[in-house]
Amino acid sequence: MYFNRSLTLAAIVIAVLPAVGWAQAPEQSPRHSAREFASDLKLQVWVQATPTARRKEIGITSNGKMFAIPDCYQWGIGLHYLSSQEQVRAAIDLAKRERIPGLTDTSRWLGDESVPLLRSLANLETLSIEYSDQMTDKGFAGLADLRNLRILCLGNCPRLTDKTLALIAGLPHLRSLDVRWCGKVTDAGLQEICKQGNLTVLNVSYCQGITSRGLASLSNLTRLQDLNIDNHRVDSVSMESIGQLHGLTHLSMADVTFDHEEVLSPLALLSDLRCLWLSGTKITDNTLGLVSKLHGLTELNLHRCDKITDDGLQRIMALGTLRKLDLSHCFAITDGGLSSLSKLENLVSLDLRACHRVGDTSLAQITQLKALSELSLRDCPKLTANGLKLLGDLRGLKVLFIERDSGKHWNHEDIASLKKKLPDCQIHDQYPMP
Repeated sequence: MYFNRSLTLAAIVIAVLPAVGWAQAPEQSPRHSAREFASDLKLQVWVQATPTARRKEIGITSNGKMFAIPDCYQWGIGLHYLSSQEQVRAAIDLAKRERIPGLTDTSRWLGDESVPLLRSLANLETLSIEYSDQMTDKGFAGLADLRNLRILCLGNCPRLTDKTLALIAGLPHLRSLDVRWCGKVTDAGLQEICKQGNLTVLNVSYCQGITSRGLASLSNLTRLQDLNIDNHRVDSVSMESIGQLHGLTHLSMADVTFDHEEVLSPLALLSDLRCLWLSGTKITDNTLGLVSKLHGLTELNLHRCDKITDDGLQRIMALGTLRKLDLSHCFAITDGGLSSLSKLENLVSLDLRACHRVGDTSLAQITQLKALSELSLRDCPKLTANGLKLLGDLRGLKVLFIERDSGKHWNHEDIASLKKKLPDCQIHDQYPMP
């Protein structure tokens, strides 16, 4: 669900993957066996360990430097350092010849005239063209000939329209579609896409032309597992439609608006949900009562949910499966709301940035979270040196964020002492250490 919103770049991902019937069997990982790779071109080499993992750069090729590619879900090359169309053509030819499963580009090379190059990749199964203002419906129409496409990302393409989506809906094996920040996409285009029954991943966030009426069509996507509708308006009809997607495991509703909080009640029906983002919404403790029924939830993001109080927070303390919890900028939360935090014994990541009413008492609870590896306490002015000392008991902590505004009650020596207690922890602070 993370993405770069910059409109100044173009990105393309091309992958030629072995054929798999998406409707017949789930994605297998790893999909690609270990191998070696080298090129005289200056190319970024990256790997993606699992379908949900982020890509990780492992190096840059040059002068035939050899890289060992491990068993992984996907790996590929980036064209970011190329400087001419000739080099781009050579890289695409390399992808075709070597059956490289992924290709990324942020150099704004691809437009309508590039489609013949893409169409030459007969086995193309994954294609991502992002931030491109060079391609129009004329070029996008050529994508309909890529009949083996399974994963398609067209995010931040300002010239993409419903006409293209109507063609895309005819791709028989399409499983994943991303059209975030495509301003010309409307309800009509989404309704066409919802005819594509094999979709398991859909991102329509920040598509200004899509309304709650279009979102009501989502119930047709019965195989959907991952849905992003950030920055949309929902009503009872559209939420009832989402509540029928019983296979959903990931749902992002950041900055979603609504007239009445009661329209969110279908959230309680999504029993398979593992990840839920409600950041920036005007939910209250009532919605957290619904969330508390999602007993398999492992990640909950409540960033900027400033109407949440201690009472609501206490309700989700029963979610013992939680591994990631973001409470940053929840200004009404106090130590009282975190008094039962130790119940979340599987928590590995906790974000309390700008929780201005949280103090040392909460840190005593946090030190009981033995699985915790990442903690953010930036802009928490009630914390003192006494609380900081308590963190030394978190031997498994790997990353800690604090800053001067948070630590006006401690000094350089306090931070140095903590670093000695946690030698394996990266402590990010504003104090220059000798």
